[in-house]
Amino acid sequence: MDKACRRSRIAIISQKLLGHVIPALGIGQALAEREHDVYFMGHLSLRSLVEGSLVKFVEIGWGMIPMDFISRSMVEISERLRELDIDLLIVDSGMPAPAYCAESLGIPWVSFQTSVPLPDELIPGIPSIVKRAQARYADILNHARRKACLPLLSDERRMRGDMAGLSPYMHLVMVYPEMMEHWEGLPPNTEVIGACAYVPLSEPVSVPDNDRPSVLICSSSLSKVDYRATMTDYIDASIAALEHEPVNLLLSDQSSLRLRQSFPANLHFYDQYPIHDQLFPLSSAVITHGGCNTIQKAMRYGVPLLIIPLGDEQPLLASRCEKLGIAVQVDPDNIQKDAMGEACLRLLEDDTYSQAADRLREQLQTYRPNESGATLVERVLYRR
Repeated sequence: MDKACRRSRIAIISQKLLGHVIPALGIGQALAEREHDVYFMGHLSLRSLVEGSLVKFVEIGWGMIPMDFISRSMVEISERLRELDIDLLIVDSGMPAPAYCAESLGIPWVSFQTSVPLPDELIPGIPSIVKRAQARYADILNHARRKACLPLLSDERRMRGDMAGLSPYMHLVMVYPEMMEHWEGLPPNTEVIGACAYVPLSEPVSVPDNDRPSVLICSSSLSKVDYRATMTDYIDASIAALEHEPVNLLLSDQSSLRLRQSFPANLHFYDQYPIHDQLFPLSSAVITHGGCNTIQKAMRYGVPLLIIPLGDEQPLLASRCEKLGIAVQVDPDNIQKDAMGEACLRLLEDDTYSQAADRLREQLQTYRPNESGATLVERVLYRR
């Protein structure tokens, strides 16, 4: 059938972390509501999440990192793209394999990132080591491109780990402009659209005691061993600090952390996902590692933050939230019961944090990230 005579077939490939998957599904849902055929290509573990939406699920492997598996991934992805007769691909900008498949097959692609873009000089790490790592990564990328008969990379942006899948057609930054301090050096055709999100239909969540403020403690799907150890520490310290305070403790945890064995009566577990859109409106403060997706969810609902930045760009995001007046930080080297309790009670008792968060919430209501992203994707589709 002539492609011009039918609705478009769009595939999405994202990293497996929920902070990437849920925003990608948000834009996929918006496109499916516009009657496009949308497919999410991912690992089997994501099937139940995807199949709750209007997006169709297609199983592929992990898309492993480090990207020694680029060529192997390309074989599988290319087969699926041909089978589905895909018109356009939406690719996580940190994933080179699907972008290279699109390039090889002559399929236009839109790249996206779910974190704040950083100039080279702000990339976390020792500059000399970062530079050597990028050079090694560029060699890996170009090796895969040679095998695929693609020209070697000349754009240094596409040699960065977070930009290896960068599209020349359109790059979507799924971040609120209020989070960005550095606009210089953004790739051409970049659009900053705000935090996309998929919100499934689900039963409402109730808070056990509506007369008390609720403090939501969030974990992360990040798998680094040291990160998970720090998450365990700040969750345990938060529980210890607040177990005797007149608050509800809401723990959102899908990461199977090894926590202490006994829990106070004011602690309540929520292990389903995604659930933030149900818990954040009920919360007076959020304790988090400071991932971009969690921060922006709190901003969207006007909830102040206690941030324990684990690493990567999280210290920069935490500092930005402090400048906005919506957060306090606790150093990950100072995760103690007293420090966590003092910081959290400051958020609950000092109205300046909740007032700043509420003003920001009102400002963000003007954004429609899913719809804006879908419109921009269609612009690339109809430009052909």
